[in-house]
Amino acid sequence: MLFHIIDNKNINIIKEASVNRLQTLFRKCSIKFQRANNHLWFLAMCKSKKVTPNFVKVYTNSTSKSAVKAIDCAKKKWVEEERKHWFKKRDSIGETKRFISSELMAKLSPLQYKLAEDDILDLVREEGHHHYLKLSKKLKSLVQKSIPMSRKPLGQTVDLLSLNVVGPINNMEVNRFPVYDVKCDFYPRFKNLSHLYLQNSEEKLLNMGFKHSFSSSIGEKDILDLAADCEVALSTRSTSYRMQKRKCSEILREVKKQGKIQKVETSILKKLRKKIEDNNLVICKADKGNTVTILNRSDYVEKMKSYVIENNLVVTKEKNILGKYIAQVRKCTSECPNLLANVEKIQNPQIPKLYGLPKIHKVDQPPRPAVSCTQAPNVEACKRLVAKLPDLIKFHPKRSLKNSQDFINKTKNLVISSNAKLISFDVKNLFPSVPVDEVKTLITNRISHLSEVLQKEVKKSLEICLSQNFCTFMDQTFEIKSGLPIGSPISPLMADIFMDHIEERMFSSGSPWSSRILHWFRYVDDIFVVVVGSWRQIGKLLGHLNRVHPNIIFHSITLCCTDSFQYLWM
Repeated sequence: MLFHIIDNKNINIIKEASVNRLQTLFRKCSIKFQRANNHLWFLAMCKSKKVTPNFVKVYTNSTSKSAVKAIDCAKKKWVEEERKHWFKKRDSIGETKRFISSELMAKLSPLQYKLAEDDILDLVREEGHHHYLKLSKKLKSLVQKSIPMSRKPLGQTVDLLSLNVVGPINNMEVNRFPVYDVKCDFYPRFKNLSHLYLQNSEEKLLNMGFKHSFSSSIGEKDILDLAADCEVALSTRSTSYRMQKRKCSEILREVKKQGKIQKVETSILKKLRKKIEDNNLVICKADKGNTVTILNRSDYVEKMKSYVIENNLVVTKEKNILGKYIAQVRKCTSECPNLLANVEKIQNPQIPKLYGLPKIHKVDQPPRPAVSCTQAPNVEACKRLVAKLPDLIKFHPKRSLKNSQDFINKTKNLVISSNAKLISFDVKNLFPSVPVDEVKTLITNRISHLSEVLQKEVKKSLEICLSQNFCTFMDQTFEIKSGLPIGSPISPLMADIFMDHIEERMFSSGSPWSSRILHWFRYVDDIFVVVVGSWRQIGKLLGHLNRVHPNIIFHSITLCCTDSFQYLWM
């Protein structure tokens, strides 16, 4: 029994109901309320997609234009009246729900009410999600039926794995070679985030991307010389080369045409460079998609300064920091003949430079900080240590991934149960959050089986690689007070060692939370997990993970359905 209208009789029944009865009524009322919202969404989508639900049936024997128009108007009116009905029904259910909730709050303590409400809302969300999927399937079917036959592809039309697969499908080949017609959203090749107006020719040039190269400059004299050389070479042959001469002429004309295009592009590029300089702009690569991005220099500098302040980068007071560090690197190299033998010396070493890559896929386009360490004094020593250290300490991470192909290979044969949930989350500011001293201790504990000489070399080289904690921005040198050096070749390995240690603590603690995790895959700071439990339990699991280590914070949960998992390896 569920009350949609609150009258004196129903009020008395609710007030006299037991706690268990009230919880049952509250659950049913919440489910009805969620279903009403889903129905309103379905009707609104039908209206926007210009399709008619199956329950709306109006017939006439007449085929005149007036009859067709009248039926169309009648169907629209029917749908509109149905929406009004569901709005009234939802409001009535909402009033009942609020009244039952107030009665429950009066009979339970705040903690008891909170726990009961959480359990009920978990059930309501799952029930509402299943109902939503059912209505979505109906809507998709209605939209598919509304497509004229002339626009439908020949053969069988199917929907594989909810990816809108459309096209002729051979039943024998579906499992072997599924054909997908999926719309992919790629990042733009060029993004203008500045106040500068660009002409179409300038945008066209920038849309070619950073890797576009101009054709070589070929002058009129070069073409004449090439034509003369070809003529001389062909004249020495007794056979007629009329066709070959004609082809040479066509090639030369094409080369001459390319030369004109190159001149136009060079002219546009010069004008664009002048515009950028005059308007005090900066051009850089975006964080994703290799996109060319133009920003106001003032905005770029302000965002980078905000990053410097938020991450406790302070201006160094030490003088000649580069010279002192170069001397330390050279001394370490000479003292580690086994580990750093024949390490290449960097010519003209420089302080690593801090810069930002705009995240164009996020609001306000915050910069992703990056540090160029290509000319850092210790870059070659870091590369050598990264190559040798995993074998020396016998580091073989169980849950870390090498690349996307490794992820596919490890997950393609997984059997996901129907009650499992797929979760994706990441670690907040992983490199700045890794405690360097703890990483050194972890590595030191793993090298006890080595000789004393090699142990000393590992410690010295590790110290020199991790002590490069300074960078430069806007002619100022900053010190990184905590965390791993950003941009250094050794930082990913150190982060992997530390995260592997954290994961071992999580799964070996015997905590009941770890038993809910069926599978755990991590690539640097991005983690994919298969868990069993309600959404509330998953929220508590996240809280438990965030208590494993004070520096490591997991966030940005993305909830996935098990139905959408299979496409990863197709």
